Amino acid sequence: MAVHRQRGLSLLIGLVAWAATAGCAGSRASLGAERPASVALVVKSAAPAPPAQRALDDLLGSERPEAVLARDVGRLLRARGYRTPAIPGPGDAVLELVLGRMDISALRALGQVEIDLEATLRGADGAILWQASRVGPTPVQTYRAQNDWAPHLRTAARQLLGGMP
Repeated sequence: MAVHRQRGLSLLIGLVAWAATAGCAGSRASLGAERPASVALVVKSAAPAPPAQRALDDLLGSERPEAVLARDVGRLLRARGYRTPAIPGPGDAVLELVLGRMDISALRALGQVEIDLEATLRGADGAILWQASRVGPTPVQTYRAQNDWAPHLRTAARQLLGGMP
């Protein structure tokens, strides 16, 4: 019986992944020639910062959600071929990430974090080129991720930006 459940779960995960990929293909094609070469990143948070796990992190602020998102999304954009300037220039697009909510209350018990994240890609003229949001829990992750919220935030950002052109 457990084998059938596991196969059913694998099939469900495969279908969800296929549907997400199919949805991403449409959004990528919609930009066409408007795909910017350079994207400046702006990260905002309306969510309260979780308590720091180490005193040094608290002092430096290196493990605040905004810092984690800025580092990881910057790497993701560069891997996709975008230049990521520190300060937007006149011809640069701007990717705005807004962390609306991050609830870590189920982190240790369930290995999940509730994350609401929004992304808006604006062209140099201010027009919205792409927009998406992600609301809900992150998938259950490994033991290390049951003690640290940062991997969950990275996963949510990758899920959200998977559809970005």
